[in-house]
Amino acid sequence: MSILPTTVQDLLDFADAHDDQWVNVAAQIGLTTAQAALFRTTYLTARSEYNNQLAAEEAKRAATMRAQNAVRDLRRVGGDTLRLIKAFAENQPKPNVVYEAALIPAPQPPSPAPPPAQPTNIRAILNPEGSITLRWNAANPRGTSGTIYTIQRKLDGESAFMLLNTVGTKAYTDASLPAGTPSAQYVITGKRGDTSGPPSSPFVVMFGVGGFGGLGVGGAG
Repeated sequence: MSILPTTVQDLLDFADAHDDQWVNVAAQIGLTTAQAALFRTTYLTARSEYNNQLAAEEAKRAATMRAQNAVRDLRRVGGDTLRLIKAFAENQPKPNVVYEAALIPAPQPPSPAPPPAQPTNIRAILNPEGSITLRWNAANPRGTSGTIYTIQRKLDGESAFMLLNTVGTKAYTDASLPAGTPSAQYVITGKRGDTSGPPSSPFVVMFGVGGFGGLGVGGAG
């Protein structure tokens, strides 16, 4: 087993514990004065350079922290300054002149939101009292809100769809079905502001002796 420690700190501690002794009793342990002095010089150099390394690492950590704090302050103050410039520019008759002088791009007008998504995967549930609840999916783009849905219905024998209601959720309960109606068709359309999305494919709900069921027409359902 090696007598010399393997870790740097333990090796330096070993040298520190043996340095004076080996110099003082050099002849008794088979060393010349020059050999003992060489060990001492080598140890002191290693100790000094190691201490310098530790100091440099600590200085680097401190410098890194100072740099990170300075960059964080620059980001904060820079953001505040940009907001002041933009606020000033928007109160001027020609905002672009201010932006050009500040060497920053003028804000672009917001892109219009896409229309609401087409309702798909319509399902129907028959409730105990005879009403039916429709549910559907609509993959509206992220960042859009305020979509409402119009529900139109056409009963068996009718020639046109009639507006039933408008809701703000992806579910609607129709409690106005006439007794004994064999079937009803529904079309659901998303609307946001003045913009309407593509309507769903007609969804047929069938009643009667054949049992209750829903059938998408034209790909939905």
